Amino acid sequence: MSVSGEGPVVARRPNWYDRGKRKEKTMCLAIPGKIETVEGQKAFVNFGGVKRRVDLSFLEDAARDDWVLVHVGFALQKIDEASAREAYRLLADTRPADLDAELKAMS
Repeated sequence: MSVSGEGPVVARRPNWYDRGKRKEKTMCLAIPGKIETVEGQKAFVNFGGVKRRVDLSFLEDAARDDWVLVHVGFALQKIDEASAREAYRLLADTRPADLDAELKAMS
């Protein structure tokens, strides 16, 4: 059944999705960070020296010194330290030269 009553239901992208007709591919990144303090469902997480408050609602047992992957302010998954360090190495290899200046300007 469809919304109009004809044919199968098909998931459609919202109208704003196709605006701009982007030709390049984009992706979202989850960045590794180490939990420094936990306050209920929130934590302060260290991302290589940059500390941010992160929501832990998606993790049941996150604790101090755990490494987590964070996307848009939410810790999504616990990872081991070796994986976190490898992710930082890969990010450092791919980052543009002017990223440091942009990050400093945002702080």
